[in-house]
Amino acid sequence: MAGRSVDEGAAVNRIPKVAVGLPVYNGENYLAETLDLLLGQTFEDFELIISDNCSSDRTAEICRDYAAGDRRILYTRNDSNIGSAPNSNRVFSLARSPYFTWKAHDDRSDPRFLEKCVAVLDAEPDVVLAHTASLTIDDRGDPLPFDAGRGCYIYNPGGYEVPPDTTHIAEGRDPVARFVELLDEHYFGMHMYGVVRREALAATALFRSYMPCERAMLSELALIGRFVTLEDQLYARRVHARSACFMSLPQRWEYEQTADNPDRHLFPRLRAFLSAPLRSRAIDHRQRLACIGHVLAAAGRSKLARLARRLPLPGAGREPERKTVYQ
Repeated sequence: MAGRSVDEGAAVNRIPKVAVGLPVYNGENYLAETLDLLLGQTFEDFELIISDNCSSDRTAEICRDYAAGDRRILYTRNDSNIGSAPNSNRVFSLARSPYFTWKAHDDRSDPRFLEKCVAVLDAEPDVVLAHTASLTIDDRGDPLPFDAGRGCYIYNPGGYEVPPDTTHIAEGRDPVARFVELLDEHYFGMHMYGVVRREALAATALFRSYMPCERAMLSELALIGRFVTLEDQLYARRVHARSACFMSLPQRWEYEQTADNPDRHLFPRLRAFLSAPLRSRAIDHRQRLACIGHVLAAAGRSKLARLARRLPLPGAGREPERKTVYQ
């Protein structure tokens, strides 16, 4: 079975239950492995939408080879690099299925991932996002060692600290409490790779071109409904030498932000989280004010914590620099 073009995809009458969106840029290193795992899912009623962000490596060749052999693949390539967030939003804009999930080109999905997550959404109407527990792996796919004393995984070479992600988050009935959990700076948004109800996701601002767009989108989604995280470890996030997490802060900003974004220098982190309750139609006025108060309080705590790290107490030596990713 051959893959489809964008025009052909829109003309297909039957809509699959799940759309898998895979935005990619220069992903030749792990793309084939990821495609094999996605196409080998035990739940087969899905389409795979790939948006190639004008890659300069073998990404296009790999995608076309796979699309030629599987009708479930819809492959499209941008004429220029439109930025990370817009490319992620593009795959969602092409999806028609009631359930949607983003996937990274360098992560791994167990063959049962879609099956397990879809079962949760089918059984629990108030759940908007279903995910599974995840592993953290290295370049070769081996689990990273965990240092209990430091409370993090260690990536070598370099001895970088990789903070563990929160497994269970935004699972309660109170939308304000769910929103507050997403404000935690130590959570970096792995639930963006869960399976989501398309209708709920369409009610958010999706990804915006500033940091931390993942948590900002998830915080808005959490105001709409609950998340569920299964105990099964069916997803693996990969940390490798070319990961975006190893970019310097200026590089990261440039990676996330596009030149035509008018908000790129106007307190994007604060604006991102304030916009979620302001936009949401799922909460009342009292809940909206409560969320705004929590955002402002969290912003103040974050600022104080940064100052404390930079200004040690008199007589105290400066702590040795810790090389940490996802910060």
